[in-house]
Amino acid sequence: MCMINKKYLIIMNIGVLIICAAFTYFMIFIQHKDYEYMFLSQVGYLYTDKSSGVEDYFNQNFAEDNDYYQHGKEIIIQSSYQKNYQYFINEHLKDSDRNRVFIGISIYLFITSLMILYNYHFKKYQKLINDNIYNTENQLPITITYPLNISFQKHQQYIQYQIDKITKEKEFMYQFIMDVTHQLKTPLSSLQLMIENQKYEKQLDASKLENQIQKMNTIMTQLLNQGKLQAGKIEMHIEKNCFEELIDDMMSDLDELLYSYQIELEVECLADIGYYDSYWLKEAIENIIKNCIEHSKPQQSIELKVKKDSQINISIRDYAGGIADLNHLFERYYTTDYVKGVGLGLYLSHLIISKHFGELKVENIESGTLFIINIPDQLIM
Repeated sequence: MCMINKKYLIIMNIGVLIICAAFTYFMIFIQHKDYEYMFLSQVGYLYTDKSSGVEDYFNQNFAEDNDYYQHGKEIIIQSSYQKNYQYFINEHLKDSDRNRVFIGISIYLFITSLMILYNYHFKKYQKLINDNIYNTENQLPITITYPLNISFQKHQQYIQYQIDKITKEKEFMYQFIMDVTHQLKTPLSSLQLMIENQKYEKQLDASKLENQIQKMNTIMTQLLNQGKLQAGKIEMHIEKNCFEELIDDMMSDLDELLYSYQIELEVECLADIGYYDSYWLKEAIENIIKNCIEHSKPQQSIELKVKKDSQINISIRDYAGGIADLNHLFERYYTTDYVKGVGLGLYLSHLIISKHFGELKVENIESGTLFIINIPDQLIM
């Protein structure tokens, strides 16, 4: 959108005038040619054998090779009206020509008026903008009138929305960095203390260092997954998967932990296939089972059941005596007093299930805790 200066306005006006004049002349020319064609066809029909009838006249009149037109043209050439018949046609069509000239002038005046109004209003708005720029530079009040105020308000709302979005992203990033720093502080302190002791005692317990390093890796992985999921950087690839493969992969990950805690995991799978993200659903179930392992005592068991009807149902039960406060169990960094952890596992599980459009519930039952996962058994894009 730009302002039209006086020079270009005159040039454009002349161009519009030429186009309107050419259009008017073309319409008049076409009308005269059509009328001449009809006139000569009628003359040819009147001065020929009429036994052919009216139907033949109409058929000939719309044919490419009109015999009546050619015959009429020959008659006019041979008559004394050869030089005057065009005058009679012009006289007959002068009213119609006058109407077409009026239409052409009206179109020209209409387009010219639009151009003048456009230029006038744009100059007015440009002056208003320049005045506002001057007022802004000189710290004077800014005047915005309709309809510019609507446009400014929409732009202001959009800019404010982007500012709020950036502010939230900065707050999330700051909180995420603080979370990482806070959670890594404890294992790093332990590693530093072990190294200091080694300097004096000349011995180092490698297993303890490995445990602390493993703890750091777990915390970093959980924090990164949490950040990516919350920021929407990870999309669930919900597709058809086999439950047996999911359970086999999960057992491979948990074997060592189950052995070290002397816990038995009993699995009952009553479903064959389902729609879910195999990697992330496995992560969610493993986190719940790890929580159950940490709460259980040696020789106790954990039950995992998978079944499917209208939706996928996964239940995980332990016999560890239950959890006192279930209301805050899925909150970030919530841990119980008698289990050492960072409080991210169940929070991540809850987040992953919600990304599957599902539900994760927990309740205390006789001598233990029951976790229930419900996921729609359909391909959700």
